Parts: sequence; structure tokens; C-alpha cells
Amino acid sequence: MTDSGMDVLDGSTSRSMGGPAAVANHAAVLAVAEAVRTALGPQGLDKMLLSEGEPPLITNDGAHILGTATIGHPIARLVVDAIHGLVDSRGDGTIRTALIAAGLSSAMLHQIHLGMPRARLQKAIASLKHDLHEMLEIDSTSHGSGGRRAVLRTSVGSNHELLVASGLDVDSILDTLSDSKDSDSNRRSWQIHPLSPLALLKPGLHCCTLLTKRPVVELDSYSGGAIAIIDGGIEQDESTLDATVTLESPEAARGLRDARLNRVRSSLSRLIEMGVSYIFVRDAFESELSGELLKHGVVGVRRVERSQLEHLARITGATLCGSIDHCTPEHLGQVTKVLDFEDAGVHHFAVYGPERADHGTIIFHQRTAPCGAQIERIMNRLLALTEVLQLDDRVVCGAGGTEAWLAKMMRQRAISSNPETNIAAKCLAHAFDEIPFALHHNSGGSTNTFEPTASDPSLKADTSEACESVVVLRSLFDTAIDIAVNISRIDDVIWSNRGAEVPEGVGPSSHVEET
Repeated sequence: MTDSGMDVLDGSTSRSMGGPAAVANHAAVLAVAEAVRTALGPQGLDKMLLSEGEPPLITNDGAHILGTATIGHPIARLVVDAIHGLVDSRGDGTIRTALIAAGLSSAMLHQIHLGMPRARLQKAIASLKHDLHEMLEIDSTSHGSGGRRAVLRTSVGSNHELLVASGLDVDSILDTLSDSKDSDSNRRSWQIHPLSPLALLKPGLHCCTLLTKRPVVELDSYSGGAIAIIDGGIEQDESTLDATVTLESPEAARGLRDARLNRVRSSLSRLIEMGVSYIFVRDAFESELSGELLKHGVVGVRRVERSQLEHLARITGATLCGSIDHCTPEHLGQVTKVLDFEDAGVHHFAVYGPERADHGTIIFHQRTAPCGAQIERIMNRLLALTEVLQLDDRVVCGAGGTEAWLAKMMRQRAISSNPETNIAAKCLAHAFDEIPFALHHNSGGSTNTFEPTASDPSLKADTSEACESVVVLRSLFDTAIDIAVNISRIDDVIWSNRGAEVPEGVGPSSHVEET
């Protein structure tokens, strides 16, 4: 870099400017898209993921593919991070976001090379985002539980067989999730837990919290009863006063300890008198109280994570208490049954509450750890989608139909717009074409003669076919457009290596490694 003839950057700093930087940045976006393109759709191909120390994993989960890959280009890392943020919040859209972003980036780069000022192009494309939102409102319809189920079924896609192989009744799960309309029923309402094929519990939906814990005192049998959940511990309290206490003898120390223990014992006795049969605490449980628990047949479980305590509260109808002293009968929940068993050398404690369809634990049979992790990702994606659909269950057609319709609308918009909007609309049309083209190609069709708009696409959803959530699509399109526009704004890459090598791809090429 020079200013008035002076060199500002020393030899430890590398720089890529103008056209080479733009080409390299686009190549990075394209590399991300190409890594997952062939995995799109029900006919998409699988990827084999290899990680050191882990068995090979075969999957077509775009988020997991990009999460496992080692990304060598900084722009590619930014793209992947943006996509992961979308998936975490909406539960879907990895591959389509990457493809649309790459298609839009390619179209914008072409127009910039033809002489279109990038600032004007960026502004024109950004202005069309509002139009896209309005277009998605056309023919978007709430089909109730049927529409929600269609969206969830579409999300499962080719992973249906994998879920069935794990022992899950996919139809039952989809019915349960799609029937849920309570906004309080979200990802925190459900656990996802793997067990071995020889486990006591069958795969499926269980109205329970499953803990890998042992009670303080193990009983011969367990029955139902009231439960208290303490967001703290049941142990001797320490003085909160900033003072020093001098004890003149061991007897005085023992007296102080006994006084504290008696206070805790008194609080525990109060819970027992309230009819409590189960006590779950986040922190410690005074070991000297074990006898009291055994005497009254009370089950105590300690050092339970707060998230598990919250789930247990949902299951049993209990309310978390900050301490044992603040617990009242109104805070108690109800346990209907308890199962205590070993699975693969791990102790499990299953606590059941009153039967409800909006929370519980999804149990599946895990044959290998990588396969189990993949099933958990699929289920978490479904739960994230369920949250979205509870807030807004409007749906439109899937299988690339919406993208084809938007591409058609953008081309019509280009005919009647000013020159800058005309070019921006054509760029977006090109980007949306990426989805039906990829689906067609992955299904074995030829893209040489394929015309996405030949069948006069429509937004109107048919719940017997593939469907998409309007909210998810809106977020997906916004993310893809933001990626392409923001990256097009970068015309200078400055790397201060400070003795390290410049990463491969920062310059005229990009580099994405899959491991």
C-alpha cells in the first residue's frame, strides 16, 4: 500500500486487491457450495466423512458436512459460520443457502466485470429483499397440523430409513410434533437419548426424563409420588458474614457442625412431612442425611445439570426452588413411575410424569456412536423446525418449486424495472435457479435442456408433496443474499502473517479441505 509514494505495509504483510481478491472470494463461496451440492434432495448423494480417531461416517447432512470439513479460506469460514447460525435457529437450509449464495455471487461478479458499479448493484439487490418477502406471502397458506407435518416430513427426507433403522416410528414422531401448538413446547421440552438395542426401554417417545445418575440411596423398588426439585443443594450452609469465628476446642467445632446439620435435617424433615418421595438437587446432598432418606423411603438424586432439572420440572409439573427452605406444596410435581436400569455399563434413572404429548424423551437405539450423533442432529433439526412452525405455520411448495417461481417472478420484474433493478433481478433469478437445477441434476436429469420455469411453477402448497416453511425460506434467502452482497463489498484482502505463511486461497484461489 502506498500513500504519497510511501510504503506503509512491510514485508510481513501480504495483500490481494481488486479483481484478484473478488475472484478469490467468489471461489471460496463456490467451493463451499460445491462441497454439498450433490447432497441436495431425496436423490442426493452421500458424503463419507473421515476424522482422525473416528470411524468413517456416511451422511448427506449439509450442516454436518460443513461442520466436519477443515476450511482453509477465511471467506469460506465466514460463509459456513453464517449458514450454521441459520440452521441453529431455523433447523434447515444449509445446502440451499450455500447454493443460492454461490449463484448470486457468480452473477454479481459477472455484472461487476461488465462494468456495473458494485455499490449500485449491492443497493439494488438489497432493495429487492423486501419484494421477496412480499412475494412469499402470495399463496402461502396455513394448513394446520397437516401443513406442519408436511414440512417436517420434507425435512426428514432421505434420512427416513436411518431413523427407522434406529427403531423409531417416524410417523408417530411427526404426528406428535405437528400436533403441538403450544409455544412453550420447544427444544427444551424434549430430550434425545440413545440406548443400546438391548436396553430396557423401547425406542420412541417417552414422557420421562432420562438421567445417567444413581440415587443417594438405592431402594429395592420405586413407585410414584411427589417430587421436589431444588436449584441448589441440601447441605450445611456456610456463614455469609465477613467475620472470623474462633473455636476454642474440638467440641465447639463439632457443636457448630452439628447445629448446621440439624438445621438441614429439620428442612429435610419438613419436605418429608409434605409427602415428598423424590428430591432432585443441582448441587451436593449431605451424605449424613442418607439415613433419613432410607428411613422414610425418599429417593434423592444429586448433581443434576440445571437443563435436566428444568426438563424434569416440565415432565412432572414441578417448579424449581432456589433452596430447600423455600419449597412449598405448590412447588411440588408428580412422579408416576420410575425405572432404574443398566445399559452398556451405564446406570440410567428414568423418571416419568403425567402423560402429555408436548414434552418427553425421544429414545432411539444406537449401534455406533457416529450414527447416534447423526440421529441426534436430525431430531434436533426437527425440534427447531417445530418451534418455527408453532409461531408461524404458513407453508409453500417445496422440491425447488418456490425457488423456480421466484426466479420467474424476478425475470418478470426485470422487464419492467429501471436498469439497475433489472440487472439485480436477473442476478437473483440466476441464484434461485441453482436449486431446481441441482435437484434435477441429482435426480439423474440433464441440465443441458432443463428449464425450471417450463412447468409454470406456483407457490401453492400441496401437503401430500414436499412443503417448506415460509419463515425458514425467508431466513434462508436473506442469509444467502447477505452472504453474497457482503462478500462482494470486499475488494482488498490484507494478511499480516507475522512470520506465518499466508493461508492457501488468500489470493487468486480458494481452498476447502474435507476431512
